[in-house]
Amino acid sequence: MWSSSLMHDHDRQALRQIIRTAGGFGHREHLELAYGLLSRYAIGDAQAAMSAALREVAAAHGMPERYHDTLTLAWVQLVAVHRRRWDDGTFDAFIERPENRPLLERGLLDGHYSRELLFSDRARAGWVTPDVRALPSAA
Repeated sequence: MWSSSLMHDHDRQALRQIIRTAGGFGHREHLELAYGLLSRYAIGDAQAAMSAALREVAAAHGMPERYHDTLTLAWVQLVAVHRRRWDDGTFDAFIERPENRPLLERGLLDGHYSRELLFSDRARAGWVTPDVRALPSAA
């Protein structure tokens, strides 16, 4: 199904396992994939792996235009920040921790981006810096 050379086989297997277990690939599953990638890679490489994974999923479903670069990179950064502060060793324990529950809110980025900028063609095609409030640093 997914065969891009941009994605490592172990990342592809992790993605398939998440989808198989959850029965789909919603917001929580996106967070779980980001969490897992951040356990294997530094943030920049995790963002690249996440981008490759989501591009493959979108293409496999015949909707490559659905991929959104800024959303992808920003969410990986937010998961990285939370992992650095409050990692409990597994994704399930991590996401159940009260400090990490806000990650489940899809509108979390609204505090950082105006809707106009976040859903612009420019933000979809490549990274754009927040125009409302900076994202917390993952460094």
